[in-house]
Amino acid sequence: MKLNNIPKELTEKKQWVVWKDSKKIPHNPKGFMARVDDPETWSTYDEAVESCIMGDAKGVGFVFTKDDPYCGVDLDKVRNPKTGEIKKEALEIIKALNSYTEISQSGQGFHILVKGQLPGERKRKGFYENYNHGRYFALTGELLEKTSPGIKERQKELNQVYYNIWPKKSKKKKPKTRSLNLSDHEIIRIAESAANGFKFKELYRQGNIEAYGGDHSRADQALCNMLAFYTQDPEQIDNLFRSSELYREKWDRPDYSNGTIKKAIEGLTETYKPPQRSTPEEDFKKEDTSIGSSVGEYLKKNFREDLKKALSYSDRKTGYENLDRELGCLYPGLYVLGGISSVGKTTFIHQMADQLARSGEHVLFFSLEQSQFELVSKSIARIIATKEEERNCITSAQIRKGVSGLKVTEAIKDYSGYAGRLTVIEGNFDVSVLKLRSMVEGYAQENKCKPIVIVDYLQILPGDPRQSDKQRIDSNVTGLKRLSRDLDIPVIVISSLNRGNYLAPIDFEAFKESGGIEYSADVVWGLQLSCMNEEVFIKSKKIIEKRERLKKAKDETPRSIELVCLKNRNGKPYFTCEFKYKPRFDLYEPKHVPQAPKDEFKPEQQRL
Repeated sequence: MKLNNIPKELTEKKQWVVWKDSKKIPHNPKGFMARVDDPETWSTYDEAVESCIMGDAKGVGFVFTKDDPYCGVDLDKVRNPKTGEIKKEALEIIKALNSYTEISQSGQGFHILVKGQLPGERKRKGFYENYNHGRYFALTGELLEKTSPGIKERQKELNQVYYNIWPKKSKKKKPKTRSLNLSDHEIIRIAESAANGFKFKELYRQGNIEAYGGDHSRADQALCNMLAFYTQDPEQIDNLFRSSELYREKWDRPDYSNGTIKKAIEGLTETYKPPQRSTPEEDFKKEDTSIGSSVGEYLKKNFREDLKKALSYSDRKTGYENLDRELGCLYPGLYVLGGISSVGKTTFIHQMADQLARSGEHVLFFSLEQSQFELVSKSIARIIATKEEERNCITSAQIRKGVSGLKVTEAIKDYSGYAGRLTVIEGNFDVSVLKLRSMVEGYAQENKCKPIVIVDYLQILPGDPRQSDKQRIDSNVTGLKRLSRDLDIPVIVISSLNRGNYLAPIDFEAFKESGGIEYSADVVWGLQLSCMNEEVFIKSKKIIEKRERLKKAKDETPRSIELVCLKNRNGKPYFTCEFKYKPRFDLYEPKHVPQAPKDEFKPEQQRL
């Protein structure tokens, strides 16, 4: 990247995000996911660049908004990265617009920025796509030679390019006949909150066609069927489809798009009916206003059963001896684990999941970023590391590259003995709390058990698009808390921290912008490098000195890690545990285990 070439007028706006891998999913530099329709998830240019310098992101991106004068033109796969040769049609567009033009991250395309408004809706055809809101450019600053370094006013030229690709239609528009006169925005909102809302979002927002066997036509028909339920106006269905992630060049064929819409409307057996609004007086009559039984009744009927249930949790251990000694056991409730990058949050919790499964517990691991293949290879490497000297160990990366042998075979056999109780659910960035809950309830009913649920990680869980990022996280924390309470199970969720707290010992302040964790969670843990207890992090204000010490601690083998319990409703409210973390082998080892107190309570010795 040559960030110095990025126009200064863009760097002065707080419309920046970062991306971390080839999927280019937008993130805020503080670690959580960003949304192109939510300004509260964006950052300044300097914050985005710093995230790249620190190694937390691979590139920066500028978000387009309706309030800006900017329009982006994306030319994909039109350049040979080896020879620099450009397709003739693309070169004509570049010359016609003659404005800021950079080579894309892949080296195979171009980003062009101009000042002007799209003469029509955002569209995509072949290698060409344009937009002026609801998207972002992953800018590189790699300017194409002999093009303007600045962003120029090009309304006339933009119109010409646009209408060369999509000629104006002379046909008069048919009058709109919307069944309920719902706006496009209302239809999307209602469809996403419906019982099959997750299916709608997978098609509309993600363009995910896996559920339809990878068949684009089946997926197109499915989305149109859903849209037709809310509106029987062909024009509105067409507009909505064109704004979806399923829209592609084939849709511009009238025989295909009109036929798909017609089939959707003709196949309707029922249509959407808005819920009838009741008066406040009617709502009050429906509410259950009974107080319930007295404490005396509870003591007679339910207390002993609840006590037996609580004592049954005593055998549910994390598998980390030092943590189990301090914690006691895993009670039902919401557990939150936070930490900066490089402390191995996922490794810590994933190893705990393996240890819980080994002890006989059923575990559902919702991995919203890492694949099951990655996690299983880490488990195999970890098993080998617990049995072999370090020089004889094998890393998970080596296993994924095909390294095998007797050690791997034996580790797989060992893992197979209890892996049947561990289920990894891979996420596609659209696993809502509601969908997650439905899956957990189904698993619990089918297996007649109370599974331990792990979510990696909180900030990636989606929510209502109308919510700010903080509102979304608050809502999801509340939803996970209800799940733990209603199903009487432990729910463990990983959380990122505020970037402003990376150079300070972990405390509740680090979770402040991550939702109502401090108030809703039953247990809050923080993982940090043990060096955070040194004087330089507690008293000093020397940022560079802190960063150097942090970098040195990250380079240590093994890394010295401390778990800090900031809150625990079920026992000891504050404690710390020390670990040795070996990232090469995805292994956490307790440094030492405290002795049990002489008067330690042993539930199995008591009889009700």
